[in-house]
Amino acid sequence: MPKQSPFFKTEPVKNYLLQRINRAGGQPERLPGEIELCRKFGVSRITVRRAIKALEDFNYIIRLPQRKGAFSNPEMSRAIPCIIGILCGDGGRNYITNQMSAVLSVFWEEFNEVNCDFEFAMVNINIHDPEESGEELLRLSYDGIFWLHPAPEAIPTIDALIRRGFPVVTVTPPYAADFPEPVANCIAYDHADIGRYRGMLIREHGHRHIIYIGLPNITYQNFVATLDECGKGAHTVSKIGEVNDIESKLRDLLRKNPETDAIISDGREERFQALFHVLKDEDRKIKLYLDAPNAGMRPDLAACLPKSEIFFFDESPRLRACGRESGKFLKQMIEGEIKRFESMKIKIPYIGKN
Repeated sequence: MPKQSPFFKTEPVKNYLLQRINRAGGQPERLPGEIELCRKFGVSRITVRRAIKALEDFNYIIRLPQRKGAFSNPEMSRAIPCIIGILCGDGGRNYITNQMSAVLSVFWEEFNEVNCDFEFAMVNINIHDPEESGEELLRLSYDGIFWLHPAPEAIPTIDALIRRGFPVVTVTPPYAADFPEPVANCIAYDHADIGRYRGMLIREHGHRHIIYIGLPNITYQNFVATLDECGKGAHTVSKIGEVNDIESKLRDLLRKNPETDAIISDGREERFQALFHVLKDEDRKIKLYLDAPNAGMRPDLAACLPKSEIFFFDESPRLRACGRESGKFLKQMIEGEIKRFESMKIKIPYIGKN
C-alpha cells in the first residue's frame, strides 16, 4: 500500500476528538493531550497539532483562559455528525464497481434524516492477526463501518469487530456463491433463489436444450432442480465450468447438440469474450441469458451477435434491496437500537418473463 498522506494520518485523530466532543457534557471538557494522542495513533506531534488546529478553526475545540490544553465546545456537540467508514474488498481497494455503486446509492438514502458523514477508507489487513487488524480499524474512530464485498481474507477481521460489539455491516459479492460470510451482520445474495429464478425463466420461455456456463455451485444446483420439477428428461442441461474451457467445450457441445436453444452464462465480462468468439460464427439463433454487463457494453454485445437474442438478468432489485437492508441495520446499530443482527439473504419474487 502506498505511503499514507498527511490527510490519512490526520483524519483518525480528528474523528476521535469529534467523538469525544460529541460525548462530552454540557460544560467544556478537557480533551486528551498531544503526547497521549501521539501514542494512541502512532503519529507525530505535527500531525496531532494539525488535527487540533483543523477542529479549532471550525470552533469544535476551544481554549479557556488560565487553563492549559484543548477543551470541547458544548455549543458545537450537537452539530457533530456520526462518521461511517466505507471499505471494499480486502480493505485496500480504492475504487468501487457498478454493483457497489448501486448498493451505496440506496444505502445512503437510509441516512437522509441522520447527521452523518461517510468516509472511504483503506487499510492493510493482517491475515495472521485479525484482532490487530480490528484494532487498526477502531483507531480510525468511526461510529460504524459498511464493508462492501469483503474478500475472504477480510472475514476474520470483520468477525473480530463483531465480537467487540462494534457496528459493522457487510454485503457479500453478487457472483460468489461459495464465499465465506461473517458470523453476523451480513446481507447476502440468495444464490439458491437466483438458481430457482433462472430455472423458472427457462421453463416459462419453453426452452428444452440448455448449455449452462458456470461453476457447480448452489445456483446451478437449484437451477437444475427447478427444471427437474417438470419431470426427469423434460430438459437437457450441458455444463461448462471453467472460463478456460468455454471456447473448446462450447464449440463441441454446439456441434453435438444442434437442437440447443438457450445458453445461460454465470459471471460477467470474463466469460463474455470466450462466449462470443464461438457464437459469432454460428448461423442458428440461440437465446442467451447473461448477467447484466456494464451499460456501455450492451450495444457492443448486441452488435457482435446480431443473430442471437440476448436476455440480461436484472440484478438491480437485489442490489437495491441489499443497500436498503444494510443501511437500515447499520443505522439501528449506530443509534443503539440493536447490537447485532442475524445475517439475512435477499430474495426477489419471480414476476415472469418480460
